Amino acid sequence: MSIGNAAGMLLLIKKISGTIAIATIISFIGLWIWTDITGFDATPDMIWTKWMIQFLLLILFLFIFRISVYGIKKYLVENIESLEESVKLTKQLAYYDALTGLPNYNYFFEHLTELESNSKPCGIIMIISLKNLNMINALYGNEKGNQILIETGKILKESNRDCELAARVNSNEFSIWIQEINGKANTEARRNHILSNLNRDFEIAGNKRHIEFYASFAEVDFQNENCINGYQKAQIALTYAKYSGKDKLVSYDENFEYKIKRLSELKELLKNDIKNEENIEVHYQPQFATKSDQIVSVEALARWRTAIYGSVSPIEFIPIVEELDLHEKFGLSILKKALGDYVELEKKYGEDTKVSVNISPAFLMTTDFTQKILDLLEESSFHPNNLTLEIT
Repeated sequence: MSIGNAAGMLLLIKKISGTIAIATIISFIGLWIWTDITGFDATPDMIWTKWMIQFLLLILFLFIFRISVYGIKKYLVENIESLEESVKLTKQLAYYDALTGLPNYNYFFEHLTELESNSKPCGIIMIISLKNLNMINALYGNEKGNQILIETGKILKESNRDCELAARVNSNEFSIWIQEINGKANTEARRNHILSNLNRDFEIAGNKRHIEFYASFAEVDFQNENCINGYQKAQIALTYAKYSGKDKLVSYDENFEYKIKRLSELKELLKNDIKNEENIEVHYQPQFATKSDQIVSVEALARWRTAIYGSVSPIEFIPIVEELDLHEKFGLSILKKALGDYVELEKKYGEDTKVSVNISPAFLMTTDFTQKILDLLEESSFHPNNLTLEIT
């Protein structure tokens, strides 16, 4: 029963009880008046009869009224208990996660808001985001994904000595509040103990599988900031961890917002440049023979220059290529440029100069990889013996 239904029923009971009481009183008064106007007082015997009837009416009135009150009281008690259960259930749904039994986003923030208003402590807000949960659901079914979430919830429940509050705030995210009690060193130790407990294997489809996660935290002082700002800082650190592929615990840095913006823009720029084959160049690094000190080959190195950020290091843009699943287009583009430059390379470094091109394992595993390479060699009239592919 919902709170609205229970409240409506109690209101109806109140109206019914009032109606019964009024009807009983009116009936009693009516019968009492009837005994007065029917001539019962003509003789002493009739007067006695009138008093007896009125006495019986009074007894009957009290009896009916008592039964009505008892019935209404019983019904009200039952419905109040039902209402209390409904309120309890509603609170459970509003403040707790049904799958893990942990507090949810609403409870987490109400608790922090209360701390902010009262004791104003210091501490850290930590966020854990499980990796590849969607892939696990797709490969093994939602039950396996849910089991991982349930097990993670159990671990966090058992970590109640290390944290004051742990909650599931999103599909694959958990938020943790660790209050500073005995100094920052103690807080750091408790934080690391939670991460150590989470760093474990889960059984999936009969096999042990290590579930990785992103982790971030932000230090919060409720004397100087509110819980919303503290949580936003932890979220910014988490976003940076995801964008940069950081597997270790990431602490909030005020420069993260700029870095996140930069990474986001680099992804869009790189996606467009690979699609349009623009702004990506190939530089050639000579390789020397050990004994003769002569150039025997050149290594093709990808370089990327943007209008906004200038030259971007391969250390930064190669992981973006992999993350965006652009390894095939990118790899073919570099190969095509290297083979197209071979005539000039022979003029500069000599005939039959070998060319080495780096490719990713993901590119190597693409469909018809060999045929695509053969097609490029045929288009450029490049001799296969002069090409070396290096897996990096």
